[in-house]
Amino acid sequence: MMTSSAAMLLDHFFKMAAIFLVTPWMAGGLGKEQYGLWLLAMSLVGYLALIDFGITLAGSRYLARYLGAGNENRLQGTISALRKIYRKLGLACLLGVLLLTAGCLWFFRAEAWKEDLISIVVTLGLGTSVRIWCRLPAALLRGHLAYTSLVWASIARTLVQAVGAWSVLHAGAGFLALTLMYLAGDLLELALQRFSARRYYPSQRGLTPDEHKDESAEIFRYALQSLSGALATTLRGQVPPLGIAWALGVGTIPIYSIAMRLVGVVEDSLGALFGGQWLSAFSRMEGGENALLERRKWIQRLLRYAASLASAAIVGLLILGRPFLELWLGPAFVESHQLLHILAVPTVIYLAQWPARALIASSAELGAFTRWCFVGAAVVAAGSFVLPFWWGIAGVMWLIAIHHILIFGVLLSYYVGRIVQISPLTYWLPAVRIGLVMAFCAWGYSQLASPLLVPNYWKLFQAGVGLGVVCLVVIGVVGLNREERHGIWGIVKKRLGRR
Repeated sequence: MMTSSAAMLLDHFFKMAAIFLVTPWMAGGLGKEQYGLWLLAMSLVGYLALIDFGITLAGSRYLARYLGAGNENRLQGTISALRKIYRKLGLACLLGVLLLTAGCLWFFRAEAWKEDLISIVVTLGLGTSVRIWCRLPAALLRGHLAYTSLVWASIARTLVQAVGAWSVLHAGAGFLALTLMYLAGDLLELALQRFSARRYYPSQRGLTPDEHKDESAEIFRYALQSLSGALATTLRGQVPPLGIAWALGVGTIPIYSIAMRLVGVVEDSLGALFGGQWLSAFSRMEGGENALLERRKWIQRLLRYAASLASAAIVGLLILGRPFLELWLGPAFVESHQLLHILAVPTVIYLAQWPARALIASSAELGAFTRWCFVGAAVVAAGSFVLPFWWGIAGVMWLIAIHHILIFGVLLSYYVGRIVQISPLTYWLPAVRIGLVMAFCAWGYSQLASPLLVPNYWKLFQAGVGLGVVCLVVIGVVGLNREERHGIWGIVKKRLGRR
């Protein structure tokens, strides 16, 4: 598991580097209005991901479950079922592209930029259809915990898209060339996934869905439970830019999107450590002996780790964010940092629950929790069309903050308690202690390092290194227990001894 987590973290390191390099290129090369249009198009294309219907999550879970139980017969049936399901979903996505295009023509009929928007949506929408059609290799790799193969394919895609975006912007080409570069990166990733997964395909065709209809039915039952969660993620992530554009204009989208992108970088990094691989791991635990004790032990341990890293990342954004944004994108984007203050504590809660999200996705409580997620996200989506008229983008941020506290701080903790039989107080107390100590120490450091917190890369680097040392000390003292500290120290001494 540590190898998979490290590999996923490497992938997100490349993605973060690409974001920090490409974003100023696009904001400067396209201009604020055109960059806002690009972000709007990406939000719209994100809706097509819903056509997966949670099948990838369900398929990865059942593949891992049957691998853990050694049930070759059910494993073959699941692979056969997934193959046919993905082909149907790929065709359904093509229909979704047509409907989305028609919706853009109607909703944005009075806008001068609607043709550019539609060209981006159609091109990237076709790419999404191909991705869904060819998703079986990714599900196989996840089920076998072969995350290293997924990572190398993802890194290749990131490099192609980043270099392609720079080339297109440097040449002054239009949106069509930019979207084709993104599509080329997607196709390369799919080809590499197919190559890596070839050894996991059955040597013979195996059982078909017609022979094992119960496999398809079971996959769909679980997928429908997780679909509410996918809908919730889409509503919470993709709808607010539409509401902000509706109320305040497309030029305001970058302010919101940059703030959420910084949070998204942290979320993706923690997802790399505590996401899909732990869903597969918890699913395997479910199929083994002492499932309750094993899952309780791991969820408590993982919460401490996730809370430590989430707290460190968020205090880093708060302390270093303002001068960094001013230097990175210009003074016009400093408002994005002000918005981050609203989300600080709720985001730590939200990010610390990454392991809990993997746990609940492997349990029978998934359906009930995701239905509540959908209700909360629907409120956020509806509010994003109303609140900006009175409170601007900050109104949307406050709504998201309340959502994170109620859904991930209160409700998810309740369901985790039911799954592993632990009280909310016992569950949250270590995380609260870590967060408070981290906040106090980081605040004290920010007062001492204030001369370094200016728009200068070298000084910000020095400030970041110092803050990193403070955070590591806090994690070592408060985030790890004595046994874990001794284990890490033993590894360090062994490595030093070899030298």
